[in-house]
Amino acid sequence: MTKVRGLYSAVMLFTAVMLLWSAKTYVLGFLLLEAAVPFCLRYMLRQEVKKLNISLYSRAACVAGQGISIEIRFAGPRWIAVGILSGVMEVKNQLFQRSQAFPVAVSFSKRKHVLYIPYTPDGCGETVICLKEICCCDILGLNTLPAAAPKPLRITVFPEPLPFQVSAESFLSGFKEGEQQTVNRKGGDPSEVFELREYRTGDDVRSIHWKLSGKLDQLLVKESSDTSHYSTMILLDAGLFAGTDLCQEKLLSTAVSLALDFSEKLMRLGILHYIGMMAGQKPYFYQITELAEHTKTTEIWMGLTLEEVSGEGLQFFLAERIYQTCRHMIYITAGQFPEEIHMLPSDLSVTAICVVDDGTETQATSRGRGMFMEIPQSSLHSGIQTISI
Repeated sequence: MTKVRGLYSAVMLFTAVMLLWSAKTYVLGFLLLEAAVPFCLRYMLRQEVKKLNISLYSRAACVAGQGISIEIRFAGPRWIAVGILSGVMEVKNQLFQRSQAFPVAVSFSKRKHVLYIPYTPDGCGETVICLKEICCCDILGLNTLPAAAPKPLRITVFPEPLPFQVSAESFLSGFKEGEQQTVNRKGGDPSEVFELREYRTGDDVRSIHWKLSGKLDQLLVKESSDTSHYSTMILLDAGLFAGTDLCQEKLLSTAVSLALDFSEKLMRLGILHYIGMMAGQKPYFYQITELAEHTKTTEIWMGLTLEEVSGEGLQFFLAERIYQTCRHMIYITAGQFPEEIHMLPSDLSVTAICVVDDGTETQATSRGRGMFMEIPQSSLHSGIQTISI
């Protein structure tokens, strides 16, 4: 841009010198024309930029590691003054708070343009794509004007499925009381537990609690409650930092994938459980009894942001004494185990997994009723890893 303006100024200076040397009328005309061109282009550029419509399009969802195409569409009047549009595209992962930016530029020659930009997300989570610092340059490169930024584009990037295996032959969802093994399952409970609410059009009349409705003089409907309790928990406790080290986005994404895939595999084995994580100093724990609940949990997790450091989940687990009702814990983190891992009760059955960088071998140590493993992320992606619980 600076070179073009310098060259144009040199041309005008040369014309002015020629005018002084020749004193010709037509040279004066050329000089006036050269002086008027930048102002005319600026006026036309301003009018076209006002009518310029920029929009971002792409798929609503994809899988981490899957290449997609981001479309930048430009629409408006027939371009006369606009020559080049440039800007900066920023891609930010909300789950891991990672962002990257790169320049984009397009040359105008038609009425409507579409610029395709290939993009492959490294990690899962909601991704926000925005185009900012947009500038339009005229066809001669003499004027630049800012343009309105389009509405940000949001893409949900789901975790990449991991082909690892889970061995749970001796695993039961329940707890021991003396010599009796209690397994929590829905059904077979003779007691009746329910909640009451007002009758709404469309409700089954058989669910009306007639006795209370008569006493309170309003129709009340019984809603059954699930009294089941599951003593198995999957806790994702990865943070943006493992200690003082910043975790790689792909490493964190593998840990998230491991937790969600572990949940799905347990569900398919008939092991009902809870799954949880901490985000924004708040716990997000969900009961998983069917595929729909697992899918909903995955969608919710993708819109969260991991804690700053790992170990927040364990602190909540210990502070709320969840270990008193939980007998089987599957703990997943990334980078390195936090110090809080050594504070777990000795009678708690723990399968602790730390996803680490490649270049190391799988290491497993046993301590009390706990099994602590460090697994390279490549082993989880290759399908050669079997995890016993």
